[in-house]
Amino acid sequence: MEKALHKRFITKMDASPTFFGLGASPIAMDGSFLHEVLDNGINLIDIASAFSDANEWIGRTIADRRDEYMISCRYGKRYTYKEYSYQAIKQSIDKSLLQLKTDTIDIMHIHFGAETEKILSEGEALQAIKEAQNEGKIQFLGASIDGDDAEKLILSNDFDVVQMEYNLLNQQNESNITLANEKGIGVLIRGGLAGTLLTEQSAELHGEHTPYKPKLEQLLSLANHDREQLHSLALQFLYSNKAINSVLIGAKNAAKLQRQIELLDKEVDEQLLLQAAEIGK
Repeated sequence: MEKALHKRFITKMDASPTFFGLGASPIAMDGSFLHEVLDNGINLIDIASAFSDANEWIGRTIADRRDEYMISCRYGKRYTYKEYSYQAIKQSIDKSLLQLKTDTIDIMHIHFGAETEKILSEGEALQAIKEAQNEGKIQFLGASIDGDDAEKLILSNDFDVVQMEYNLLNQQNESNITLANEKGIGVLIRGGLAGTLLTEQSAELHGEHTPYKPKLEQLLSLANHDREQLHSLALQFLYSNKAINSVLIGAKNAAKLQRQIELLDKEVDEQLLLQAAEIGK
């Protein structure tokens, strides 16, 4: 069986997402693509509440196949503190349910930004999603978060799933991934390919990715400057961590998704994979 379709059990959810989940965005608006995703056996679709077009696209296209997939929805990102209010979150959940044409969202993530401590201490965000859970609008509570704040949330035991950035270039969340798994909390990975830096595409380093330049140059050298091999190594690196339940893959069409599946399934030299992981630490 393709590695992308392997399922890893989440204790707190009593469910098993496929290793590849689809990171849906407004970029991909081909209705047939969503059907192909499900036909291929992928059972997790991740969305953001801000992507109204993508949510409506899912609702229009595959609502009649709702029993075949789990919905992971994120609220927030670079919102101001007041937009994490009880009312704003409750309204967003109701809007998403209408757009998705569903009665319940499987996992509702609060995407925490710079004011995590304040958002949690005020209590409105957590109160809103817990109330929605009691109403049956949400099945499980999630947090999209990184670093020290992620460790605190995992230890709080308030959440069933965490979503974190993790890739060959940025391994800061490795201990958080292990801790979450030990607590029976599901782990979803975003940014698994560091944007396009670890893919076959040639990407220009800028902004927050600039510090990765020395590591990226070493990884490219290790892969003999073969970007296909680097892409495959990056996916194999994620797959080798058994504490990861699912990696959110942003694909624009079926061909691009199939390419990711093929690269994950390629033969890989275990020693080369260990060397790549060491470079990224």
